[in-house]
Amino acid sequence: MFKKLTALLVLTILAVCALAACNESMPEIPDSGISVSGIVLCGGDPLPGAAVLVNGETSGAADVNGVFSLSGLEYGDIVAFELDGYTFSPSSHTVTGTVNDLTVLALKDGGTTGGEDPEEPDGPDLPDEPEEPDEPDLPDVPDLPDEPEEPDVPDPPDEPDLPDVPEPEALAAPHSFFAVYTESGIPAIGFSADARTEILTLIITLPSGETREAEAAARDGAFVFDGFTVAFEADLANDKLLVTLDVSEPVTLYGGFTLAAVSSAEGMTDGTSADFLSPFAAGAPEITGLTYADGILSWDAARLPDGCTFAVLANGVLVVETDSLSADISGVALPEGAAVRVAALLDGKPVAFSDALILN
Repeated sequence: MFKKLTALLVLTILAVCALAACNESMPEIPDSGISVSGIVLCGGDPLPGAAVLVNGETSGAADVNGVFSLSGLEYGDIVAFELDGYTFSPSSHTVTGTVNDLTVLALKDGGTTGGEDPEEPDGPDLPDEPEEPDEPDLPDVPDLPDEPEEPDVPDPPDEPDLPDVPEPEALAAPHSFFAVYTESGIPAIGFSADARTEILTLIITLPSGETREAEAAARDGAFVFDGFTVAFEADLANDKLLVTLDVSEPVTLYGGFTLAAVSSAEGMTDGTSADFLSPFAAGAPEITGLTYADGILSWDAARLPDGCTFAVLANGVLVVETDSLSADISGVALPEGAAVRVAALLDGKPVAFSDALILN
């Protein structure tokens, strides 16, 4: 009975000591953020001084008990260890959450985990290898006669210099595309071209993806396509060719489309524009149904491009501008019998006019 009590007491003391040693060697849990802590061991003993790196930057070192602690880490950070003469397992740790018991084993270079390498026992001396017998001297080889020298080959004559061929000059690409409605309500697209342009090519891509192409002399006045015609005017101004296209036929037939223009001239490389998307819808814009009651002028509009505003004109003079389909003109002094019209404006340019309404 006494022996059993003694053995139980000894086991209890050993367990308490082991727990104390573990608590003494393990680091405290950091207060905030993602943290990683643990101990570095070599041959079962703590290894002090090992540098602790986070994403390749030194962030601390193991203390005299081999203990390290990092805090404020982010998900995906890489923790690694470094000390001259040692390699570590694991070689690195990827942060996915807080870890407070990471054990890192250090190995001395050469594959040992600590202590001196055992010396290999000396083997028995091996007998000396017998010496090779001397080879007999070979007779001298007589000198061979000198090879005759090759006759000098004359240098080929220099190639005559060819005259420099100038690179062809490039035409400026058509640019500065814009879209407007004329005063008569015709949809038009304009652009600027190089003044030296001799031939213009117009390429139209329809909503179906089909491409149509037509060519015209720069001042012919019309591109003839399969199924429709695009008339144009070309004027020289400020060393530029200003081209205005009447696109009423393709707008009426297809609505939206994309076009590009190519300038060509003899002895020069072509200039090709970027694609320009037509903003027009099928049919001309309209302002209709102009009425006046109790000082309020009202109207309807159809097929106007986005961004239009409205100007109320009395006898041709602007009296009100609005972005709605009505205007209060009760406070405007108008002469009796004034002719009132409404104009739709796009970037300050008229794209459609209503019929005149006579105020009595």
